[in-house]
Amino acid sequence: SRLLFCAMRCGATEDDGEIDFSSGDLARLDTSRLYSDLVSRAEQINSSGGGTAGALVQLMTMRSPGELLAEFFSSSSPIVSEAMREAVTGLLGGLPREVDVDYKTTQEKLGSLATMLQMTGYMFRNGEYVLTLQQLLEIKSRSLGDYKAAFDRIDVDGNGYIEASEVKELLTGFYGGREPPAFEVQTFIKFFDANSDGKISWSEFCKGFGLQAANVPPSSLVLPSTDDADDAGDSATTVQGNIKVQLETGQEMEVDAVAYLDSLKKEAEALRAAVKMAQEQDPSLKPAANMGLAEYIASLPPKQRDRLTEGIEPATVEAMQRLVGWVVGETEIVGQADKQGNLTLDRNSLASLCLWQLVLGYKLREAEATGEARSIKGR
Repeated sequence: SRLLFCAMRCGATEDDGEIDFSSGDLARLDTSRLYSDLVSRAEQINSSGGGTAGALVQLMTMRSPGELLAEFFSSSSPIVSEAMREAVTGLLGGLPREVDVDYKTTQEKLGSLATMLQMTGYMFRNGEYVLTLQQLLEIKSRSLGDYKAAFDRIDVDGNGYIEASEVKELLTGFYGGREPPAFEVQTFIKFFDANSDGKISWSEFCKGFGLQAANVPPSSLVLPSTDDADDAGDSATTVQGNIKVQLETGQEMEVDAVAYLDSLKKEAEALRAAVKMAQEQDPSLKPAANMGLAEYIASLPPKQRDRLTEGIEPATVEAMQRLVGWVVGETEIVGQADKQGNLTLDRNSLASLCLWQLVLGYKLREAEATGEARSIKGR
C-alpha cells in the first residue's frame, strides 16, 4: 500500500470501465504544439506571478497531460484509480464508448467544473491518507475503542497528547527503521492539529478520522471488530459445570455453563448481524477499512468532509486558479467557441480533461505536503 505522502506507489489494476482513460482520446491533450505551448506558458505564469504558486504550476506542467496521466495511473493505488473513474463516469454518465455524445458548455462553466475537479482530487489525496493511516494503525472498525487503542500506542509518554517526537517514532517503524522525511511528521501533525498548538489531543485525533463522538468514552462500544470475534471463536478453551447468574431482580440461579455460553454467543451473533444490517443501511457506520475511497468520503458528515480541504494553502488555491485559467483558454484543449460563446466537446475528450483535473488536484496536494514547490522556487 502507498506509504503516507512518500513517493511509493503500488501498481494499479487495469481500468476496465466504459471510459478508457489510457486510449488515444488523450491525443487532443497531448499534441507537440500544445506541450511546447504549455511549457512556455508555465514559464510565463511563473515569471509573472512567481512565488510558491508559480512553482506549483511549474511542477504540474513539467510533463504533458498525456504523460502525466499515463505515469499516474501506472503507479497509483487502485482505490484512487477507481474513485477517479467513478467520479468522471458519474459526471458524464456510464454510456458505452460507441455512443457518440457531445457536450455544450461555456468557458465560465468549464472553469467551474475544472476547479471543482481539482478540489476533488485534492480531497481524494487526503482521504487516501486517512485510509492509509487506518490500515497502518490497524484500526479495523468504527469502535472508539479501536481508535483510543491506536491513540494510546502513539502517545508513548501517556500525557494525553501526540507530539512530534512520538509521530517520528511511529513513522520510523513504518519506514522499516529508517528516519522518516521531516515533511511526513509535519503533515501528520498538521492534518490533525486543529488548534495549531503543535500537538494532537484525543478530540482532534477523533475529528481527523471523521468521528463525531469524540467525548464518548471508548468503552461505550463494546462489540469487538469482526476479526477479533473470529479469533475468539477459534479458541480451544472448553468449559463445563454450572455457573451462577444474577438476574435483574437480584436473585441468583445456577445454569449449565455450556448452555449459558451458547446463548451468549447466539446473542452476540444476533447483535453483530444487526450491526452489519445497520452498516448496510447507513454507510457512516461501516468500517472505513471495508470502504472504497469515494464511499469513505461520501460517508463522512459534511463538516468532517470539509476538513479534507479546509487546510489547503493559499498558494495551492492560487496555483489551481492559474491552471484553470490556462486550461479553459486553450483552444487546443477545449476547442474554439461558437458565435454564442459555447464550447463543444465530445464525451471522451471531456472525460480526459476531467481526469486530468482530478490528477492535478491530487498531485497539488502531494506537492503541498512534501514542500517540493518551495524547494524549486526561484530556479
